[in-house]
Amino acid sequence: MYMRTFKFLKITFFFSFLLINVFCFAQNKTIKGQVVDAENKDGIFRATVSYSIDGFAQGVTSDDNGRFEIEIPQEIDTIKISHISYKPKLLSIRSVKKSIKIALEPHASQIKEVVITAKREKYTNKNNPAVDLIEKVVENRDKNSILNHCPLQYSSHNKSLIALDPTNDTLLNKIRLRPVVNLMQSLDQTYYDSKNYLPLYFFEELSKVFC
Repeated sequence: MYMRTFKFLKITFFFSFLLINVFCFAQNKTIKGQVVDAENKDGIFRATVSYSIDGFAQGVTSDDNGRFEIEIPQEIDTIKISHISYKPKLLSIRSVKKSIKIALEPHASQIKEVVITAKREKYTNKNNPAVDLIEKVVENRDKNSILNHCPLQYSSHNKSLIALDPTNDTLLNKIRLRPVVNLMQSLDQTYYDSKNYLPLYFFEELSKVFC
C-alpha cells in the first residue's frame, strides 16, 4: 500500500511540473524578424526592438543584417522599433505569428554624406619669418664675419741682433786680427745694455695677430 501511494505521488509531481513548464512557456511569445530601410530595403544595424512592462523597457538590438529575435510576454501586444537615424515605429503583434519584416522611414533632417576637399595653396616665401631671417643673415654676412669681430688680437714686435763687442780688443789682438779691429772701430756701433756693440746681423718685424 505504501509503495503504491509513493508511486502515485511521484507520477503526479512529474505531470504537475510538466504542466507548469508548458503554462510558463505559453505565457511568452518569440518573434523573429528583420528591420530594413524603407527606401533601399537594406538591413538596419543596431535597430532597437523593445516593449514596456510595469514601466520598464526591455528589448534587443538587430545584427549587421537588421535581423533580431525577441521573447515577449503574452500580455504585451505592441512593440517599438527605433533607430537614431530613422523615425520610430509602433507595431501591434497580435496578428504576428513568428517572423516579420519591419521597414523604417529615414528622418527628413538626415544629412547626406558630403565630401569636402581643400585646394592646396601655392607656396610662397613672402611674409615667411624664417625666410626673412635667412635673407638678413646672407645680407649682413660680411659685416658679421668672425674676422671682423675677433675675440683676441695683439701687435707683435720681433727684433733680432747679432753683434761683436768692439771693446774686447785684447782678444782680437791675441789672434792677430789687428786690421779687423781697426776696421770694426771705424764702423757704426749700436748701444745695448749700457754697452756699444758692432752689429753683424739685424732683423726687425712688426705684425698684428688675430686669434
